[in-house]
This record gives sequence, C-alpha cells and structure tokens, in this order.
Amino acid sequence: MGILTILQQNMQTSDYIVKDVKPLRLNQQVSDAQQLFNSLTFTHLPVVADDIYMGCVAEADITALVDDKRTIDELRYLFDTFYVEENANWFDLLKEFAVNDTTIIPVLSNEKKYLGYFELSDILHLFNHTPFL
Repeated sequence: MGILTILQQNMQTSDYIVKDVKPLRLNQQVSDAQQLFNSLTFTHLPVVADDIYMGCVAEADITALVDDKRTIDELRYLFDTFYVEENANWFDLLKEFAVNDTTIIPVLSNEKKYLGYFELSDILHLFNHTPFL
C-alpha cells in the first residue's frame, strides 16, 4: 500500500477545515482588514460576497495602504484567487501552500461557496505527527 493511499484512507482533508476567522466582506473598510492582520499571523485573508469566494487579499498589500477609508471592493485588482475544493487531497493542498507562499488556503464547495480555510501550521503539525513521513 502506497503512502498516498494511506493518506487518502486515513486522513480526510475536510476534517481539518477551520472556520475561526470570518472572511472579509466587500463592503468592509481597509482599516478592518488592517486591524485583523495586526491580530493574526496570516499572510492572506479570504474575501467573500454573499458567501461566494472572490479571492484573497495579502497582508503586504493591505498594510502598505494609507487610505484606509476605502472598501475592500475597491481593491479587487489586488485579489489573489488561489483555493482548494473541499475534496482536495493532501499533496495538492501542500502544493497550493508552497506555490502561493501563504499560511492559509481557502476551501470552496463545488459551487465556489466559501466553506472555511486550511492553516499551514495545522497541516504541518499533522504531518509532523505522522510516523511514516
């Protein structure tokens, strides 16, 4: 039995979806995002409109903005659109973390509804405690 088969049988990625931090909404002000980034260690935050995923804003982009009275909607040109679907396998998930240089990955349903996110620290902790890896 291969390692991929063991991972797929024993660890469902959907069991590790986190919902602790609510996504940003398009009508929120940049200052709201700046405050949230100040209290978190995330590199990105997801943005939704009526629970439909719009993209992620990066901490580096948000903290560099001086005009914090603008809305998140006015920053759509800064959105990154990486995500995984709820049935993603572990190796695709790790690839997304690496390719997008992020600490969270949004999780979407097949209809692109936002379900939550995976945190890199949770996933690394899980793999750290997997003896055959």
